[in-house]
Amino acid sequence: MGDKAAMKAVFTQNYGAVCAVVNRMLRDKALSEDIAQEVFIKFWNKKNSISIESSIPSYLKKMAINEAISHIRKYKNKTLEQIPEHLEFKDSINLEDNLIGKETKAEVILAIDQLPPKCRLVFQLSRFEELSYREIAEKLDISIKTVENQMSKALKTLRNSLKNHLT
Repeated sequence: MGDKAAMKAVFTQNYGAVCAVVNRMLRDKALSEDIAQEVFIKFWNKKNSISIESSIPSYLKKMAINEAISHIRKYKNKTLEQIPEHLEFKDSINLEDNLIGKETKAEVILAIDQLPPKCRLVFQLSRFEELSYREIAEKLDISIKTVENQMSKALKTLRNSLKNHLT
């Protein structure tokens, strides 16, 4: 409630995680840092009116996802050539090296990167940000059926691309 020292502690403890969430979606470090700072500014400005039901880190991560999606929304009806490079989701998978070999990881990253932009975004929001289809539809301002179709397309494409690695 206006305690600057407490806000500084919240910022120090959560800034890295907020940047990471945004960067997973946008793949632009400088832009991710800018958006993360916006998240904390909005958090500070709303300090007297917010109601946190879970934890501050969870609340901030949700805010970060919303800010990144808002940024992406600006480009949703653009052609591929009009979409800034930071929205191409290069290296968009963050798997532990001990779970799969580096070669397989590279093939998975390549397969995801080859998905069409909207399909890739829906897939990432579902699998990496763990949003429900309804949440994705609301965030991207599309129908749930469109989310279902895009996920179906993504999974089918990934199965075909990675069939040699699936058992």
